[in-house]
Order: sequence, then structure tokens, then C-alpha cells
Amino acid sequence: MDAALARVIDAQVAGAAASHQRLLATLDRGLELATTSPSTLGALSDAACRAPSLLAGWSRAHLLSHIARNAESHVRMFQAATRGEVSEQYPGGKPTRNREIDKGSTKSAEQLVVDVRTSIYLLEAAWAHRRDRGMLRRGPACCVWG
Repeated sequence: MDAALARVIDAQVAGAAASHQRLLATLDRGLELATTSPSTLGALSDAACRAPSLLAGWSRAHLLSHIARNAESHVRMFQAATRGEVSEQYPGGKPTRNREIDKGSTKSAEQLVVDVRTSIYLLEAAWAHRRDRGMLRRGPACCVWG
């Protein structure tokens, strides 16, 4: 990988990592508000997680579970690419993806935040341990980079 492309990828990773930190800070603040001021806008209680999101048929818990499952899917693809292999984003396709999101959506607010945080850390670790040969590989679901 040439230096210019490496700089572009590093900038993209840095931007995503900054977004991750903002998301985690927002979720942490929501959990704190659920404990200290449960009726405050932004409080992230179990009930708030069960409330509908702006996506038809999905609760806020579904959205948080989706964020975690999507990050895990990218970790799988990244790991496969660095081994020179191709991986499906969601083994088993959309039915497995939906089932895993639904399963995760039953967790408590605190468990959902831990789930999102853990998946973000795993994703960022995969980025940190990338190998140049894996950065531009393409798979059946989408490209990893590029």
C-alpha cells in the first residue's frame, strides 16, 4: 500500500474512532440519566430501549443491537481478508443477521451499551492490526476498504 492511500485510510479510521467515542459518551450519559433523572430527555432506561425507533418495526434496542452486530460483521470480514480469505458479512445471510439483531434487542439498556462498546473495541482492534494485503480485498457483501 502506498503512503498516500495509507494516510487516507488512517484519516478514515480516525474519523470513525472519534464517532465511536461520541456514541459511547452519549450512551454512557443516557445510562447515567436513567439512574439519576429517569424522566429526563435522553435517559437510556430499559423502557427507553424498548420504545420504537424511527425505523419501522425496530425499537431503539434493535438499533443498538444492529450497531454491535454490524461492527462484529466487519471484524469477521477484516480478519478473513488479512488471512487472504473471503467472508460473508453475515454468515447465513439476511435471516441470520435479523435473528442476531432480534436476539440482541432483548438485552437490558446496560447490556446493550456493553455490547456496543465491546463490538466497537473489537472493530478498532481489527483496524489497528490490519495488514496491508488485507485492506483492499473485496468480498461478496461489500468492500472492506476502497
